[in-house]
Amino acid sequence: MHDMLRELALSISKEEKFCASHDERKGARPDGVIRRLSIQASGQEIETWKGMKKLRSFHLFATKDLDPTMNYKFLDGFKLLRVLSLEGAPIETFPDHIVTLFNLRYLSLERTRIKKVPESIGRLYNLQFLNICWTQVEALPSGIVKLRNLRFLLSNRLNNQMLTEFGDLCGTQFPKKLSTLNNLLYLGTVEANSFVIKEIRSMTQLVRLDISNVEGSHEEDLCFAIQNMPLLCLLFVKAVDEDVILPVNALQPPPRLEKLTLYGKLENIPQWFQSLQNLSYLALSWSRLTNDPLPHLEALPNLRALELVKACEEPHLDFKNGFRNLEWLAIRNFSNLQSITIAEGVMPGIKKLYIGFCGMLTEVPSGIKCLTKLQELWLINLAEDVTKRIEEPSGVDRPNVQHIKKITYIQTSSTGWWSERNLSSFFEPIPRENGFGITDISEEANPLKETKEDYSGGDSKDEIISTPALN
Repeated sequence: MHDMLRELALSISKEEKFCASHDERKGARPDGVIRRLSIQASGQEIETWKGMKKLRSFHLFATKDLDPTMNYKFLDGFKLLRVLSLEGAPIETFPDHIVTLFNLRYLSLERTRIKKVPESIGRLYNLQFLNICWTQVEALPSGIVKLRNLRFLLSNRLNNQMLTEFGDLCGTQFPKKLSTLNNLLYLGTVEANSFVIKEIRSMTQLVRLDISNVEGSHEEDLCFAIQNMPLLCLLFVKAVDEDVILPVNALQPPPRLEKLTLYGKLENIPQWFQSLQNLSYLALSWSRLTNDPLPHLEALPNLRALELVKACEEPHLDFKNGFRNLEWLAIRNFSNLQSITIAEGVMPGIKKLYIGFCGMLTEVPSGIKCLTKLQELWLINLAEDVTKRIEEPSGVDRPNVQHIKKITYIQTSSTGWWSERNLSSFFEPIPRENGFGITDISEEANPLKETKEDYSGGDSKDEIISTPALN
């Protein structure tokens, strides 16, 4: 948004008492009646904010100075609060004062450091949305099943945002009587066991299901449960171990399925893939197929995003046909991959291409010059030869990628630091029309697109960035 339009929007919002924003580095805090507040501040200032009795929505954008030991007692004064977002705050313990907010509908503690959710969470009877993704919570308390109005329950643990190892993404242990949450639409990531599998059989209202720790013995009950969810649009299934075959061959996918992630070893591409006529997003992670999966995927009519993570052991990926509507493609963690070939006319609408953690790959895909609508190329932890073929004036691949508006190379380290280099700065890109990319696709699948308001009524030089995130 243009700065002038932003200031105008903020001014009107404040005048109409719709919302206010505050950055402690840019002046005094807003006064008067405030119903919705977005704040960027340190802990010392936040603890002085009291008496906002009419506040309905509070969003905290934490600064590096935010005290991780802050007790959040100031929340006691927000008795009418319906939306609370503390995403990314350095919170190590679940703030006890949250459970006193009886009117709370929306609570997000995503990317915080909490390890446990208290039993008293059951006091938030009106809660409809709970997000504790990317935390260290291993198990949810039995009090969670008291939240009968809950519609979105999202929880998982991320040990490494690079997702370079099978165990980097983990689910959460859920209590018994989960099926009593009969208003639940989004559920995950739940760790599978015998009673959880049986509980979700009766949860036919689900729109999204993320489940991990799936074993071969779960196949019959799990497949039965999924095929009896007629509203299911998003499905994530992860095996208990990287050497365990993901038991999905007997599955009959729901007709509305739009986004599918299979995370685990596959013997072959299931026959039911040909019935996925509405699928717009597909991820095959750690499938380790011994044959080429592309012929089974190229004809999917509505596929817009495809992510292949260690999907097969083939040394060559050959995109020969199809992928007519594909707009985003990611290829990662192929340890044996030596070359990628793209035939002319294949994926004509591709806009973003990510290639990473393929150590034996020494060049950009052959045929990339034919991808005339490609706007962004991301190269992550590839051999030095790849960048040389682009950067050097006599580089072999330089003419083939000159039409791409943005080419970025990222080098990561085991400590979480990563460097970013703009390779497209070495030549003048050809003018092109703007398009849209994975942001548009991923937001459709993102439960946070159920907006919070619903609940409240480049330089060319190298940059070193202190963050483990690579989204």
